[in-house]
Parts: sequence; structure tokens; C-alpha cells
Amino acid sequence: MPEASGQSACVGQLLAAAVDELEGDLAEFRERLEVVEARVETRLRSVETEAPGLECEYLVYLATPGGYRLTETRGAVPAGGDLLAELDAAVLRVGPSPLPGDARPCVFAMPRWTAASRSD
Repeated sequence: MPEASGQSACVGQLLAAAVDELEGDLAEFRERLEVVEARVETRLRSVETEAPGLECEYLVYLATPGGYRLTETRGAVPAGGDLLAELDAAVLRVGPSPLPGDARPCVFAMPRWTAASRSD
């Protein structure tokens, strides 16, 4: 039986080494994730603070009774609280595009009558 306990010890050592390696990998991935999260947070803050007033192409994400509508627009990016006269809509906020890989800012808006009824 001494051989079986020797094998068990060897297997235990191999498993411990594998766990140590995986814990090291996990720590490295957590560090990488923190870097990515910081970049995303920075990007979100920059879009929210720098986009309003900027002359560029941007998206308008408009909530309508029939569903959501996403349109492309060019001009000065409105700020939260502004009105989009051509759509009779109020800007709720400015954020990043909902489209993957799209760097344009996006204006999230809803029809004025809906926005007015929500504030009551």
C-alpha cells in the first residue's frame, strides 16, 4: 500500500501546482479587467461631458409608442435637457453609441409629451 499513498501524494502535489497556476492566471485577468473597466469608465465620462456642442455625426435613440428608432444625424450634439425640435423630443442624456465598435456619441431622447407626463 505504500505505493498507493505515494501516488496520492504525487497527484495531490500536481493538483496543488495546477491550482496555484490557475490562481495566478485569475489574478492577472482581474488586473486586466480593472484596466479595461477604467478605460470604459473614462470613455463614458468623455462622451457625456465632451460630446454636447461638438460638431460631428451622432446617433439619436428615440423611444416611440411603436418601439425604438435609431437615426444618424450630423451637427452639434445636444446636451441632456435640450429639445430636438425636428423630432419634438427631449434629450434625456448623451452617451456612447449602442452599436458595437461605433465611436459616435448617441443622444437618448423621448417624445416631449412622454417626458412631460413622466415628470408629473
